[in-house]
Order: sequence, then C-alpha cells, then structure tokens
Amino acid sequence: MRRISSYVALLGMLFLWSCEEETLEPRTNPRFSVTIVQEISSSGVQFGADIYDYGNEEILEYGFVYTQSTGAPNLNQDDYVAIQGRPGEHFELVANHSMTVGKKYFVSAFLRTSTAIVFSKSIEFVSQGSEGFIINSVEWPELIYKAQNLVVKGRRFSKQRANYKVKLGQFDLYPNLVDSTTLMLPLPEGILTQTTGQDIEMELRIEINEKVYTERKVLKFQEPVFESQELQLIDFNEEVSIKGQFLDLGTITLRIGTQILSGLRAGQNELRFFPHKGTSIKPINGEVEITYEARGISYPLGKIFKVNGPKIESNKVVLSTENPVIPAVNFNLENSGDIQFLDEKGEIINLEIVKSDISGITINTIQSIYPGRKFRTQIRSRGLVSNFVDIEVINPVVKIQAKTREFAYDTSSPALVSGDFAYVLSSQGVIRESLDGKFIQQKVADLPFTSRWLVISQVVEGGFIYGGGLNDSSLPVFDIYFFDLQTQRWSKLPNLPEPYNSFQTVTSKDGNLIFEQAINYSNEVEGERWKLNLQSKTWEKLPASIGKFIRFQTFNQNGETYLYGLENLQENKALYRMRADFTWERYLEIPREKETPDFFAPVLIGSKYYILSNYSYVMEEIDLIFKSFKPYSMPFHEYSAVVPVVGKGSIFILSNHGFHIDIRLDLF
Repeated sequence: MRRISSYVALLGMLFLWSCEEETLEPRTNPRFSVTIVQEISSSGVQFGADIYDYGNEEILEYGFVYTQSTGAPNLNQDDYVAIQGRPGEHFELVANHSMTVGKKYFVSAFLRTSTAIVFSKSIEFVSQGSEGFIINSVEWPELIYKAQNLVVKGRRFSKQRANYKVKLGQFDLYPNLVDSTTLMLPLPEGILTQTTGQDIEMELRIEINEKVYTERKVLKFQEPVFESQELQLIDFNEEVSIKGQFLDLGTITLRIGTQILSGLRAGQNELRFFPHKGTSIKPINGEVEITYEARGISYPLGKIFKVNGPKIESNKVVLSTENPVIPAVNFNLENSGDIQFLDEKGEIINLEIVKSDISGITINTIQSIYPGRKFRTQIRSRGLVSNFVDIEVINPVVKIQAKTREFAYDTSSPALVSGDFAYVLSSQGVIRESLDGKFIQQKVADLPFTSRWLVISQVVEGGFIYGGGLNDSSLPVFDIYFFDLQTQRWSKLPNLPEPYNSFQTVTSKDGNLIFEQAINYSNEVEGERWKLNLQSKTWEKLPASIGKFIRFQTFNQNGETYLYGLENLQENKALYRMRADFTWERYLEIPREKETPDFFAPVLIGSKYYILSNYSYVMEEIDLIFKSFKPYSMPFHEYSAVVPVVGKGSIFILSNHGFHIDIRLDLF
C-alpha cells in the first residue's frame, strides 16, 4: 500500500480547473478541487476532493467517476462510486471494482445538483487492481429456445462493456447491465443453430477486469410439437401448411421424399412452403412422405399434401401491351428454373415473367427475348409441360434472340448495310452479320493496327475510315486507312495533316473525304477542317464554317452531305447541309429539350433518317425532302454496344448480350 499526497501541487491548480467559466451571471454551480488519489492498493483506490463553494443549487449526489477513456466523463457509460446527499467540505470514497492491474485510468470528482452534473478536471493514475464483482446466483431457462436470457444477480458490475468477456461454451455472450445488481446475458442464436441433440453440458465463464466466475450446466432443448392434419390438395403455386408449436428450432431441414426443400418459412406455430417454389425439387406427382429435421433430430410427419395437375387455357396470345397474360393455372412463379418457356424443339425461350396468379402468367414484353415476332411455345415447370400456345408480338420495339455471338461490338461502333448483311467496324475487326433472323457473324477483315486510342473510326461512302490517334506511349500517329466494302480490303491513304492526329468525324462529298473538328497533340478539339481528295491524294485546309460541337453525326443522302448535332447545351439540335464550297449551312432546326445528347449514327429507310438517342430514349425521324421532324417514345431504357442498322422492314440495334433490338416503324 502507498500513500499519495499532492495537496500543495493541487492548491495552485484549484482556480485553473474549476468547473465553470467566469461570467457576469450569479454563480449557481458548486466549485471543488480535482480528485486527490489518496491510496492505491490491490483492493481498489481511495479518492478525495475538497469543496470550495457549494453554489446556489441543491447537491443531490457526489462521488468519483473513473474510466480508461481520455474523453469527457459520462455517468451513463463510465464506472463510478457515489453517495446520495450533500458532502462535507472534504469528502472521500473508495472504488473497489472494475479496475485492472497495470492499466491507466482517468478519474474526475463530480457533484450532481438539481439542474446539472459538474465534473472536475480528470487526473490519471495506474491501478493495482480491485476486489472485483460478486455473483449471488445465475437463473437458467428450463428448456433452451429462442430469445432467452441468463439472469445474473450480484454486485459491483462494471458499466463498461469493454471490461467484460463472457462465454457460454464456444459462444460469446454480450451482457446488458439492467441495474447495479442485475446482469442480463442474451443467449445467442447459434446455441440453437450450431448445436445438435439434447443434454449438452456447457461452461458459463464471466470475466470482468481479469476477475473470473465459472459455472457448468447441462442444457436441455425445446422439441417441436406437431398437430394432426388432413391431406392437403394444392395447386401448383399454393402453399403447404404444417402446424404445431416450437417449430422454428434453429436450422431446419424439410425433406420431401428424399429431396431437401429450400424456401421454407418457419414460424413458432406454423411451417409454410411451396413444394415447387424456389427449389430444385423434381416433379411431385401424388402423395409423398415429409420429414422434419432440426438440431440433428428427425421427426417423420407422413403424407401431408398432393399436387393437382397444370393446365393452359388458351391456344393463341397476342403480345401487344407491356404486361400481357398467358392464361394458365397451377404454375409456379418465382424463378426461371421453375417456369420455363420452350420452343417446338424443346429449347428455352427467354420470356420475362412478371407474376403468376389465378389469371395466368404475366409476361414483361419489354424485357423478354423472342426467337422471332411469331413463334409457338409451351410452359414447363419442374418437368411438367403444358399444351402449345401460338405467340405473335406486335410491340413496336422488341428484343430478338441472337444466340451465336463470336465477336463483340463496341458501343456506337460504325456500321453500314449491304444487301442482307450488316458490316460493323469493331475493335476485333470488320464483322459481317446476317439480318435474316439468324444473325450469323463472320470476320471479313482484321484491323490495320491495334492498341491505339482516340482513333478515327467512321462510316463514309463505300466503306470505313480508320486511323490516327495515340499509340501505347501516348504519342500521336498519323496513318489512316480506307476499308472498301466492294473489295473488302483495307488500303492506306495519305497521312493526316500534322499536328492533327485525330478528327471527331469524317464524311464524303464529291470524291473527297471531309475531316471535321481536328484534335491536336494535347487531345484538344479545334475548329480545323481538312479535305482529302481521293483522286489526287492531296490534303487541303478548309475554312471553318461552324463552331465546335459537343456531339454530332454526319451522313450522305442523294448526293448531299449532312451534319446532325448540337453545338452547346443552350441551343436546340440542328441539321446542317454542306454547300458546294464545303461549308455548312443550317438546314433544319430540331426542337428538343435542352439536354446533353448521346445519339448514334443515323439509319436510312426510304427518304427518311432515324436517329436513336441513348439519354432521352427516343427515336427521331428526319424527312430531308419535307424538312420535317418527328420524335418517337422508346420503351427501352438501355442499349449496350449500340450498332443501329436497317433490316427488312425493321431497324435493328445489334448488341453483345444474346439479343438484338428490332424496331418496327409501322407499329408505332
């Protein structure tokens, strides 16, 4: 035992660490000294403090609060010793619990008045230990079940949860201090889910600041109780109910025959499940034996239910709305493994199911992927199939199945159509794809180079332009190539005019290639325009006639060259036409909301161009002859690897995800 006297040093600190600041208002709070650590031993610590001014408020309680935290003291969280009433001018108390040998603590004296709690400045000390807690009894549940507690009665429990280490067998327990004499220990869920059988002996171990209490107990567990029920006749999507008491005993396994059911909903008094819902269970035809298993113990339940047969109530369905219904009964809803649509060859059709109820199966026509606009299908669920249904899809925009995807396209890849084929310039080469509904791909040419960025990649009259950009070392390169659609070969053109290693777009006019919106070494867009004469192979700088566009496309029609785009966010989009001297004139104003556009290369049907926008999800029709404009609402809000091309009566958007988008203008 050692005595610590620090009165002299503390006298100089009395006014420094008083608990209130100087104010013009009358003083109401008491003033007192910092804590005097008078005696430290293995049994605890004796604290003292001096009162200098009782203030104007009644003092209700006084004491000392101690903690390992350097933060402000808190009587709701920190351990303390206290006495009710008014102290003398000097008061002392002994703290004999919740302190660990060798640990540093911070102690503050405090006074509780009718209006406030006033703390002194904290001082530190190193503990030599304490007497610790005392346990009088532990109350155990008779049978272990859910949401139960051990109730521990005793004294000197710590308020600091970090001071506790409590285990029951292999499980950690997290105590709740109810009051100064009661500790509540919630039993963990794992005691049901991670143990098996009955009569399990476990040790309770409570450690608080290195003081330990242990007690051993043989635990008995609650068992389920089942009611007697009649055989349940159910439709395909109906639930089975098993009733009783104490049915939610931790991890439960329900076996239907020899198969394990998933998707079981277990309550205390009822088990509910769909025999075919959300599971991999094979078809259940007739009556089967049910077995309930919990905590390693099996309970045979016998025959509980019998499934009625499925049926489709129509032979033809027209899909013209967003969520049409295929009238059917006794089909499960939840996942594609439970309900599948098959074609006449037995292959799966990816129709998106919205819901299934007594009226039938509701299809999401926008998200579904069809083998064509007309096809036959039947429904299979857990091996049980229905009769065939004739389907006709008359939505304006649908996804058409494209199974074989050997080559991937880049977003907004340049594309053009020749006959029944689309030609796409992608990072994997020039890809030809059939537009006959089979969508077979074939590479017809490799790229002239690889591993570049900021490359010019553009459709021009008769083929593609590709070149320029930056190499792997971020250095500019100026070579450029033309892919001839007739010969299906690349030919090298004269290098780009330095210092411009890229342009935002290229178009054709009168045997020339017009390069717009030059990009310099620093990747900055300039207004430079250049013309490459394909016959003389010479470059000529053109006068600037329009500003810098934030997004635009160029195309040719009937010997004329057009530019469609937006100069800035404050103006509407417009269509420009190139004059004979290669300058641009504003040809058609296109009223639209002021927004950042993201639109793709236009496709031509007859005399009209159709331009798809990714941000506003519309398709714009531009009639060059009558100078008219018409927007269409598009039901799809996503395009990935967008390549618009023209098929027979349709605009196809080619993608990389096993489907293309088919747009029928006559169905809008």
